[in-house]
Amino acid sequence: AKAVREWVDEYGERGKQGMEEGVLIHTDASNAVGKLSVDVNALGVDLLTLSGHHVGAPKGVGALYVRGGAARDLLHDLLHDEGGGGRSG
Repeated sequence: AKAVREWVDEYGERGKQGMEEGVLIHTDASNAVGKLSVDVNALGVDLLTLSGHHVGAPKGVGALYVRGGAARDLLHDLLHDEGGGGRSG
């Protein structure tokens, strides 16, 4: 458990550095939920995914946490194809 805590602390510091530099940080916390405290602020992540079946939900159910700001804007643009990169015709 100590090694995991050290990794989380280091990851959080890297996440905070990324936020300061405008880099979006994603993590898959599927295996951590229910075993560790998952705090998006402490981790410094912009996007976090989890799989429901790890916490008793049916397979195929999941969640995506999206911090506001640049992460939300990027996801909006990707989902609504507002970058001109979509198919035409």
